[in-house]
Amino acid sequence: MRRTLLTATTLILVAGTAAASFEDDATSLSYIAYLERYATVLPASQQQELEAAINMPLVAGDRVDTAREARLEMILSDGAIVWMDEYTTLSLDAVAYSRDTMSQRTVLFLAEGQMMIELPQTMQVLEPTRIDGAGETVYLEGPGLYRIENLRSGGLRVEVWQGFAEAATAAGNVRIRAEYAVEMGGGMVSEAIPDMTTTDDFARWVGARRNIAPGN
Repeated sequence: MRRTLLTATTLILVAGTAAASFEDDATSLSYIAYLERYATVLPASQQQELEAAINMPLVAGDRVDTAREARLEMILSDGAIVWMDEYTTLSLDAVAYSRDTMSQRTVLFLAEGQMMIELPQTMQVLEPTRIDGAGETVYLEGPGLYRIENLRSGGLRVEVWQGFAEAATAAGNVRIRAEYAVEMGGGMVSEAIPDMTTTDDFARWVGARRNIAPGN
């Protein structure tokens, strides 16, 4: 009987240790993995901008701005990889599995410019990644590669290179399948068309970065 109790206790301790180890591994901080030229970070905890640097940690509430001819790659704590073009402003409103908040959903606010984001197969998030514009919202549903641009005329352009996305509008939600793009604005969304922007400088730069291990 005593041996049985000891065995059961040992199993509980091992299981508890394994669970704690998994939690430690699954929670981390986002960080800047690669940077070309100049960018700044406005931390959530202060009013003064800091010069961005490789390996700089990022938490929910931080805002990242890229300057002229600057490009930046960040790794989010949920496993997603984000690339920012020049003249882009992106806020990390929430990041899933970040040790500072333990949010279950990643929410990014694209105030200006354009970005690409890759959600790898290894991601384990409970809620779709959300990208907000000034008055638009798109949900990235599962693994895939997406390009989002803040249009000068207002609204967002969403390109689904791989995966699925859902544009949330006042008239209802619209699904966007792979290799299709839509433009959102004013509570409306355009008809999805097969039109990917794959040959400009930003797309080529992202393609080159994707061929390199993250952070190198």
